[in-house]
Amino acid sequence: MTPMQNTAAAHPKPSFVPWRADHHMHIRTRAAADALVIQCAAFGESPPPNAAPSLATDAVAALEQVRAQRGVLLSQAYFFSSPYAAAGHYDVSRMTRAENEYVAEQVITQSERLVGFFSVNPLSAIALDEVRHWSRDGRLKGLKLHFANSCVRFEDPEHVRQVAAVGHPLVYQFAVLRPGDGNFHSRRVAVRW
Repeated sequence: MTPMQNTAAAHPKPSFVPWRADHHMHIRTRAAADALVIQCAAFGESPPPNAAPSLATDAVAALEQVRAQRGVLLSQAYFFSSPYAAAGHYDVSRMTRAENEYVAEQVITQSERLVGFFSVNPLSAIALDEVRHWSRDGRLKGLKLHFANSCVRFEDPEHVRQVAAVGHPLVYQFAVLRPGDGNFHSRRVAVRW
């Protein structure tokens, strides 16, 4: 037996290779769950089955199901300033802060398994204040931007300038609208560190 064969025999390959991390997880308050329902209705869709309020322990249970070691919880605070949730008539500043605070509090309870990112609509009037707040706070390690939900238009130089002002680890999600019907047909998620 060669040394390589001997090593392989001593360390058999596991039948399941655990994920290192799930990079796109959400938990939400009742207010964010309600905003999700409003947004789905704006598109004539039913809310997803997991649209209920949730906790960090729910995220850890999901990690256990797929044997992932860690997860990144992405706040959905951007919901409150989305044009698609305008029917909710939200106090954007208060509710954005509360949703991000909820994620921060939940992450602390499971900090060995979860990392949290705050979120904001980068075009909202409160965006820079929210970014400054969480930069000083430090409990949430990055920022999630959802360009489609926030109606960011990259052909608009002012939109590009506002997005470029963010200086955090960043997860961003975008979608392309179908011409004519306004529905999202392609979703992408990317990470910038």
